[in-house]
Amino acid sequence: FDTWATNLEASFLKLQSLTGEEYLNSVNFKSFSQVYQRSSYGKRDITEEVAKEFVDGAMKKLDQIVKQKSELVHNIKRHTEEAYRTRSSDKLTGCYYRAKAITLFPPLLTVNSTQNCSEKQFLDVERNALFEDKYVSMNRSVVHVPTNVYDLCESLGNAFSNPNSCILHQYYIFPTANATIAVGNWTASLDSVFKENFAADPSLKWQYFGSSTGFLKYYPGWLGISY
Repeated sequence: FDTWATNLEASFLKLQSLTGEEYLNSVNFKSFSQVYQRSSYGKRDITEEVAKEFVDGAMKKLDQIVKQKSELVHNIKRHTEEAYRTRSSDKLTGCYYRAKAITLFPPLLTVNSTQNCSEKQFLDVERNALFEDKYVSMNRSVVHVPTNVYDLCESLGNAFSNPNSCILHQYYIFPTANATIAVGNWTASLDSVFKENFAADPSLKWQYFGSSTGFLKYYPGWLGISY
């Protein structure tokens, strides 16, 4: 039983690292082998029924965790579908935060100047233990697109438009030097959904939205994706 308890503990700790659920690190699981090794533990024989009791309790809690996480995913799905349904056909304005164009230093802008979307944007980050001590921004999401997709392409902001219109082909590169158009996107409202989910479940880790155009939005924002 001692070996079984140790292996089960390791499995739950691995699951905790994926879900961020602190419960899985609680005394109910982590100290299986510790409890077994206590001198007073012999007062209760380890039988198949006792082992089943432990496992049933664990599975019940895991079922609750999975249902809670699933509901948060469905919350993103519902809001995304609504945002797409109510999107405007007008030319979008505003810059989304591009993973490859992030700076940790605030821009030096004059009172009347504006920052165009082809420039790097400042992302305020702080070290967060929940995210393995990475420097992340809990204030906003960041968007990553593959290297062969032009990340200032207007149709990319539509997220479900033809992805081929934004692909950088071998003999033609879209002119980025003059790409001052402010590419907004109808997924901007998802930031509030991500924050809402995190408020409902503070153990929640990464949240994502991806489209067929190569548009990947993730929260919280960080600098780790570079390909």
